[in-house]
Amino acid sequence: MKKRKGIVMVVTIIVLMLILIAGSLALFLVSRNIYVTGGQQRAYTAFQAAEGGIERGMQLVDVNFHQGVVNIPGDTIDISKYDVYVDPEFLAVVTMAGAAMEFAVGYLGIGVAASRGGAFHLYSIFSDAQRTAGARSGIETVQKKVIGID
Repeated sequence: MKKRKGIVMVVTIIVLMLILIAGSLALFLVSRNIYVTGGQQRAYTAFQAAEGGIERGMQLVDVNFHQGVVNIPGDTIDISKYDVYVDPEFLAVVTMAGAAMEFAVGYLGIGVAASRGGAFHLYSIFSDAQRTAGARSGIETVQKKVIGID
C-alpha cells in the first residue's frame, strides 16, 4: 500500500495539464477566428470603398462627357478612412452600322435605332482603395456613353 501513496498526486497533475492544454488550444482558436473575422471585415470595407470610387468615376465621366472632354484626369477621394484613387480612361469611339436584319428598333438604347446605327464612347474606370493599416481593393469597370443622348 505504501508504494501507491503518491499515485493520486501524479494522476491529478496529469489531468490538470490536459485541462490546461485543452483550455490553451480553445483560447488560441477563438483568438485566431477573431483575427480572421477582422481581416474579412477590413477586406469588405476596402471593397465597398472601391465601389464608391467606381461611382465617383462614373460621375466624372458623365460630367466631362456632357462638356465634351475626352481625357479625364484621375481623382483621389477619402471614403471611410480609405484613400481611393479613381482613374477614368477614355478607350475608344465605337461606331455601329445599322442593318435591316435587326428586329428591334432601339435595341442599343435611347435614341439609337437599329436601322441607322450610332456611336458611343467607351471608358475604363479603375478604382483603388487602400489604407495605411488595412486592406486594399481594386475594381475596374467599363462604361458606355452613347453620343447624342443627354
